Amino acid sequence: MQILPLILHNTWKDFFDSSISYTLYRKKREYLNASPTNSYYISHCLFIYLNQTGAIRITDTSTNHLKFLIDTSSFDKCEHQTDQGGSFFMISNKGECIQNKICSFNSKSPKEGTYCKVTVSSTSPFKNYILDSSISTSGDDSFQGTRNIYLYNGETHMKSINISFSKLELRNLYEFYCCSNSNVSLSTFSNNTSTITEYHQEYHTGSSDSIEFKVLFCNYFANSCNYFIATDYDLILSNCSFNKNNIRFWYFTHTNNKQVQLKGCYFNDPGPISFGSVTITEQVISNYPDNNYLSNTCLRMIEEDTEDEEIKVNNKRRNKFIFLIFLASL
Repeated sequence: MQILPLILHNTWKDFFDSSISYTLYRKKREYLNASPTNSYYISHCLFIYLNQTGAIRITDTSTNHLKFLIDTSSFDKCEHQTDQGGSFFMISNKGECIQNKICSFNSKSPKEGTYCKVTVSSTSPFKNYILDSSISTSGDDSFQGTRNIYLYNGETHMKSINISFSKLELRNLYEFYCCSNSNVSLSTFSNNTSTITEYHQEYHTGSSDSIEFKVLFCNYFANSCNYFIATDYDLILSNCSFNKNNIRFWYFTHTNNKQVQLKGCYFNDPGPISFGSVTITEQVISNYPDNNYLSNTCLRMIEEDTEDEEIKVNNKRRNKFIFLIFLASL
């Protein structure tokens, strides 16, 4: 089945300096070649049934500044059977990455980054963003894999994200390791399930004890786990809605003598039950209409009789359904 993002298309200049040249791959079937500027733009591509080594794997060990944008693209049933990053894996010593208008269904990995693990430069303001995207049904009934979305280093942001119906061992929602203040906004996390006892499903940590995390205008509903949201540093949740979640122990946990602040949030759940200091102000008594927020979603559509679009790098295609993107700079 083909997946069609029901959203408008952005361009390179919406995210990076328009004067920077880049190599564009749009609706192409070819290998990815080295870009003279180390800048890559993948757009309007479908990655489907790539169930051995995932869809995109980028390893850049050079000192050149790597800019990578993937926009208006879909991943369906992509899996890495042995390593991190079920659909998308990137590590770059001096790079930044933006994922925009992405649909992911049924991503799998036995390790961390069930949908993606993206590691960029630790220097701010190197971008590490996921925007206007939907990640659903990651994992399976075996609850294998961790950290559905794992963003490591950089200036880290998620906006207008749907994460739903995933079944993972832990970190069913996301984990951030940030080098500067970060935020999640206008997103919905629903019907995600984890069975492991000791770990949380949303985790915020970073490189400095002065980092502040904000979660703004987000919905959490019908999630099931033992521990829910954890932070190593100050965490502010503002105008969020918590409804019909099944959290068996603590909703919020923090370390390092930091504080969780809840402002203008709605709870239709027992609690919030917390470990450590949690401050609640302006608690909302109704979740409608002011505390329900829209975020992105994707639908599977009947596939037309057209060829799939592909991009391949340094790896021959093994069969009809498996290909790999690999980019290496030495």
